[in-house]
Amino acid sequence: MKIYEYNNYDDYIEKQKNTTTKKYGKLRYARQSVINQIVKLHKGEVSNILCHGARSGEEQKYFKNCYSDAYVIGTELSPLAEEVEMTRIHDFNQPIDEWIGKFDIIYSNSFDHTISPQETMNVWLNQLSSTGRLYLEWSDKRNSEAHEMDPFSAKETEIIKLASDKYITSHKADGAKHRSNLIIFGDKNADIYINA
Repeated sequence: MKIYEYNNYDDYIEKQKNTTTKKYGKLRYARQSVINQIVKLHKGEVSNILCHGARSGEEQKYFKNCYSDAYVIGTELSPLAEEVEMTRIHDFNQPIDEWIGKFDIIYSNSFDHTISPQETMNVWLNQLSSTGRLYLEWSDKRNSEAHEMDPFSAKETEIIKLASDKYITSHKADGAKHRSNLIIFGDKNADIYINA
């Protein structure tokens, strides 16, 4: 596990905003096929969905297409997201009181943008409803180096250790780039898990 060293937290936030601004409207990592797979894997009622690090809001749109009655929201640091539907400008490393225990599905392909992986993992897991699931799209290959743009690097096994008190499995994410896996976090009574 590696974490890129910034001068301070404000420097980290500023660099992440700049990174997003450079990529804005150009590079899209979210894929409808991956969201479709989550919908297929996820069992139970879905009323609230959260997408962390959602940039231009593609993830939210994909989920809204699948769960038209659900409340869907995404987080993004860049002020460019101010005009993006279903998006709140927010540092995903920080908790929001009204989001604790709220979300049935949390999805992110941006966990490599944290500099405090354990704290961020705890924030995200605390945002899950009692039957909620956290779906992290992760690629060991894509996330093999820590650098200014993607400051967190780890193997899938190291990420799993960050949430060792939760039931976890990984499932090959069909249609994902870079041979990604979906790492699924949730309670031990879940019936959605498929061996990798």
